[in-house]
Amino acid sequence: MPLIIPKKLRALVESYVMSHKRGEEKGGFLMGRENTILSFLPVPNYSSDSHTSTYFINPSATRSIADEVAAMVGGKVLGDVHTHPDGTVPSEQDGRYVRGLSWPYHVIVADHGDRFEWYCVDNSFRGVLLTETDQELEGMMELVAGELSMFDMGRFFVTPKGELLSTKKEALPLIEVDPDVLAVWRWGKDMNAYYVNAAACSRATKIPYPRVRKAFKKLDWGKR
Repeated sequence: MPLIIPKKLRALVESYVMSHKRGEEKGGFLMGRENTILSFLPVPNYSSDSHTSTYFINPSATRSIADEVAAMVGGKVLGDVHTHPDGTVPSEQDGRYVRGLSWPYHVIVADHGDRFEWYCVDNSFRGVLLTETDQELEGMMELVAGELSMFDMGRFFVTPKGELLSTKKEALPLIEVDPDVLAVWRWGKDMNAYYVNAAACSRATKIPYPRVRKAFKKLDWGKR
């Protein structure tokens, strides 16, 4: 089954690659539904290589957060992506890397300076067709002042620091993904807003009240 990526999201990933330290490998999670990518979550490089010439996503440290973010937008983790700043094709090292990961798709973005070439493989390191679509881009707003509207565009883009580029209030729960925010969000997401308050959350989660208040602010639950 081919992997489908909207042209706008592909352009955003390439923009992220070019935005800082282009010569270092970087990457993150690809999330969506079925075989269609709808979002990209940058993940720090956990490689022990001091020159960051290799990229490692460290599933044990990052997968649970990626699952939470994917669930918030109604999807799941479909795969990972990492760059080859020297423009090389998928290597034997990439083959060993993907065989240790559980999600089905793995994308390598080769940087040729004036263009990017995308490759996709499965867990057996077999090539997978990667296709672009603009089907879901009809009627969408363009990027304005460097901000991306999550619901108008049907997807979101987050920075390596966890900041969501969005002006929509509904996107605020994803502004900064950290353990407190996730714990508070899990506790309150299915509760009636009338009963959600910081004191009750602090008691239930055993998270100190000041930290709960800080998480509430990130979730835009300031009046609860």
